[in-house]
Amino acid sequence: RPGAADQCGTQTAMKWIFVLLLGVGLSAGFDREAAKDKLTDYRVLNQNLHLDKLEEDFEHLEEEYNKIDEPVSNETLRHLLFRIRRLEDDCPKRHVSCGGDHPICIHEIKVCDGIEDCKNGRDEHEKVCDDSIVSPGSTFIGLVHWTACKVRPDHEVIISITDSKHEDFFKPRAWLRATISRDDSHLHEDDSVFTSYNAKGYFSFGARLLVLAPVNDTDAGIPIAISCRFNYGNNDHGNCKVRMAASLQVCASFKVDRREM
Repeated sequence: RPGAADQCGTQTAMKWIFVLLLGVGLSAGFDREAAKDKLTDYRVLNQNLHLDKLEEDFEHLEEEYNKIDEPVSNETLRHLLFRIRRLEDDCPKRHVSCGGDHPICIHEIKVCDGIEDCKNGRDEHEKVCDDSIVSPGSTFIGLVHWTACKVRPDHEVIISITDSKHEDFFKPRAWLRATISRDDSHLHEDDSVFTSYNAKGYFSFGARLLVLAPVNDTDAGIPIAISCRFNYGNNDHGNCKVRMAASLQVCASFKVDRREM
């Protein structure tokens, strides 16, 4: 073990010093109190040497740890916050947890309505009610994988928020307009061909849910709606589903990432 030999040598030397001192004491006449003092001094000195060695080893280990330790990224912190929130959340459907030492559940429509329903004020916290996630110009890109409703190959989709506004009569949601573009290259022999249509919908701050549907039912080819859920503290990545507008049957799923356009 590193440092064990040095420590052993130090202890051995101290033992010989003690024996020498004891021999000198015996030759000069044994003094019990003086011997006790010398023995106490020896023990204290030995313990101090041991503590000094431990402190030295600890500082060395700390230096080595700092060399290999990487700083925690903001992405990791967001995931940890989400996991903590999930552990705290044990609420009925369409309800969210206030968290804290005494968590209670409130309906999602009470989040960001201008009234603090949580004792800790979490439902009106600026991070919870941050609408930058769906501010005009926000663009999300993903690869759609179809499993039902319509057979088609995987394709790219681009969701661009064109307008966002709040209404005083219903603050828990931001009302949106958007443009949705999909890659229809499989229908053409030419280069990438994108088909776009206008959509409208909302973002629920409590559910952290983005919902968009075509302005005209026929614009998307079939009557569908897109819903994307964003984890708490993460405004850049969402999990999305394509559903039939009437039955809510899941037709496709995809993940989106925010892109600067």
